[in-house]
Order: sequence, then structure tokens, then C-alpha cells
Amino acid sequence: MQYRERSSDAWRTYTPGEKEVSVTSSGPSSFSTVDISPLLVLNKTIEIRVTAADKNNADLTNSSVTFSVTKVELNLTSTFNQSAPYTTNVIAFNYSYTGSGLDKTLYLYLDDTLLTTRALGTSIGNGSYNIDMSEKAAGTYNLKAYFTTNDGNTSNTLNYSIMYIPSSETIDHPIVGISIAEASITEGDVLTVNYSAYTQNAD
Repeated sequence: MQYRERSSDAWRTYTPGEKEVSVTSSGPSSFSTVDISPLLVLNKTIEIRVTAADKNNADLTNSSVTFSVTKVELNLTSTFNQSAPYTTNVIAFNYSYTGSGLDKTLYLYLDDTLLTTRALGTSIGNGSYNIDMSEKAAGTYNLKAYFTTNDGNTSNTLNYSIMYIPSSETIDHPIVGISIAEASITEGDVLTVNYSAYTQNAD
């Protein structure tokens, strides 16, 4: 395997893990996985060339394929405040995103019910969505947001708790909201749980 940063550069050999990568079988189902992450820099494109050769028959013509790889960042952020209860029928969810020019679709859920999908066509942008709470009772609701790209990649996922108490309603019990970042964890990892609690008319 070889790589270069520009078409005018000479090809350089990449040997992952300081060992050769070889395919010993043949046929359309044969493959070998190579980690090229050490070569990638955010928002930078490199060319990769893979050459197949038969070491047992030097007379056969080598076959090569060349393709380009770009490392992009998919990131979704929000200034949504979950530390205090909301009392209005409409709650604004503001968000910002980066996606390096790829066509993207935003997904917004409330308690696993899809609220909306929105096309995000630019590399960097922001927006807002008004969540209608007029039919909701007092309580805690889970808000989830993320976006996907047209080539199948997914951004980080935002999770918030909405503590909602309509201004016309009185409750006699506390409500609690929590927020946990979605991540892969293993035994021994530390998981941070952010929480908020509210008691109406507390002494």
C-alpha cells in the first residue's frame, strides 16, 4: 500500500503496524482490513494506492487501484439548558453543526418519537426548532438529536432532559432530569451522569 498528499508527490510506502499486509486467498470475497487512521488529518485529502502482485509469478502484470480519502469531522452541539424547568408551551432547541461540506440530515426525537428531520446542506451552520409542549403533561421528557450524512456516517448524539411544568399546573412532587453522553464503555470506565432536580413551591 502506498500514499501521497498531492498528485505531484512521489508515492510513499505505508506498512501498518510495521508488518506486511498479504492476502493469501483469491476470489471476490477475499479482503484484508488496513488501519490508515495514522495517515489522516482533519479536512485533508490523501491518495491511497493498493497494488496486487503474485510473488510466485513475476511474469504476471501487477494490478493497482487508486482512491482518495478525506477525514471529516461530524459534530453537533447545543446550548440547551436543562438545569431549570420550562413552563411555556413552546421550547426552543438551538443547535450548531459541522460536517465538512457533506449533505446531512438532522433527526430530533422526544421520548423516542420523531419530531422532525431537517436537511443541513452546508459545512458549518446553526438552527433552531420549536418543540410544541401544549399537549404534554407535567413531567420529564427525553430529547435526543443527531445528524447523518448521505454516505452513511453519523455524528455524535445529544441527549437532554426537559423538565416541563405548564404555567397553569401545580405539582406536589419533585421532578428530576438526567443527561448521559452516548458512548461505548467497558468494565472499569467512569460514566458521568448530569442531573437536575426541581420542586415547585419548595420551602
